[in-house]
Amino acid sequence: MERQISNGNSPRSPSPQVLAGDLAADIKKKTERLKMLEDENNNLKSSMTQLQKAEAESLKLVRLTKLVTKKFFGTMWYIISIHKNYCLLSSLRRSI
Repeated sequence: MERQISNGNSPRSPSPQVLAGDLAADIKKKTERLKMLEDENNNLKSSMTQLQKAEAESLKLVRLTKLVTKKFFGTMWYIISIHKNYCLLSSLRRSI
């Protein structure tokens, strides 16, 4: 009777088949996790590429805006100076 009780309470080591099944399940789980991480990494790389393209486009727009602004104010300055000269000529004609 004592043997039966001690045998019933003693820890049993898992069989090689159970160990192999556990190992296979662990490998499968880790492989799935690796695949998920690879997919996430690819998505992040794609997002980075899109961000870099958007940043380059933004810099082009900034340069273009500066150029257009410079030309606009240059043209406005030219128009204002022509208008001033016209006003001066008009006032000179009136005074003659």
